[in-house]
Amino acid sequence: PYHLGSWSMGVVIAYEMARLLERQGQEVALLALLDQGPVLPAAPPKDDAEYYMDVFGKHVPLKVAELRRRSPEEQVELVWRKARKVRWIASDVTLDQFRHFVRMLRTHTEAWRAYRAEPYGGRVTLFRAEKQSDPAPAAEDMGWADLAAGGVEVIPVPGDHLEMLEKPHVAVLAKALQQAMHASAARVGERAWIP
Repeated sequence: PYHLGSWSMGVVIAYEMARLLERQGQEVALLALLDQGPVLPAAPPKDDAEYYMDVFGKHVPLKVAELRRRSPEEQVELVWRKARKVRWIASDVTLDQFRHFVRMLRTHTEAWRAYRAEPYGGRVTLFRAEKQSDPAPAAEDMGWADLAAGGVEVIPVPGDHLEMLEKPHVAVLAKALQQAMHASAARVGERAWIP
């Protein structure tokens, strides 16, 4: 049996892989999705400045008016400088590397907006961060119950979307993920190979 999982934007990739494997007659013992629903919650940004605010504004001190006064090249440089200053990105990340990251992120975001999730016969195990940044709380299952015929198990983990993968919270997540893997192995009757 397959054990699939992903975090953030990657959840839709893991979900679609599980759907395709199921369609081929393969068994997915665990589909572990970390803190993201199937649909992007925000509307598409109107311009580059709004895009930077949507993506980086929760962690980097940005102002949309300040961004809009700048050219596209100046905008990305300003975001890069401020992200380094608050240590949201490492100090050794170059401007060219950051530009590449932004292009890649935008491409992935556009692909995600175009993706339409279809029903899945299996179960979803959702590891949901206890601190949610969106002021309008999403459904506890973040929208997966509408798609997963096998149900959704929601496992709360400490931290926010980023912190859940950092010390000390990642240790709690790792333990919960290990328990979910053991439980999925028991459900499908496979030998527990997980440490």
